[in-house]
Amino acid sequence: MESLGLQSLPAKDREAVLAFQEKAGELQRVMEGANAAANEARRRLKFIKKALLDTPKADPRWGDEARALEKRLLDIGMKIYGDPTLYNRNEPRSPSLMDRVGAQVDATTGITNTTKRNYDIAADEFEKLLEELRQVIETDLKKLEEKLEAAGAPWTPGRGVPKWKKD
Repeated sequence: MESLGLQSLPAKDREAVLAFQEKAGELQRVMEGANAAANEARRRLKFIKKALLDTPKADPRWGDEARALEKRLLDIGMKIYGDPTLYNRNEPRSPSLMDRVGAQVDATTGITNTTKRNYDIAADEFEKLLEELRQVIETDLKKLEEKLEAAGAPWTPGRGVPKWKKD
């Protein structure tokens, strides 16, 4: 990343701002990837809920599990980007994690205590959120998909290659 040099900061400060922008940019990149992974998992859950309806051996509680996972994924997305309903209505809202980081990436002035604090808040909260996302996708969703496979449910995206053995 290279600065356009449009700001009027001394060279030393420009280097510090650029280094901070790169750090904030990396956090922003990972947050965007996490949100995309959450959206992909929600898409998988749509197929799972349909497959549950088409699977006679499916336990009715699995639908509740799917909806609970879907809600957790929606909550994660709202923490990253904020409530889209409030945003679209131009209502007051707390800054999302992306709001806190995006402002730092675009900053062309010096690094203030507020700038550092916003980054630290976003980084600390996102670290916990990322662990929750891993739990939902890599553990909980995977377990639900294994139950579907064992019950002979129709194939769903993300479940991998179906298991089968010749009698």
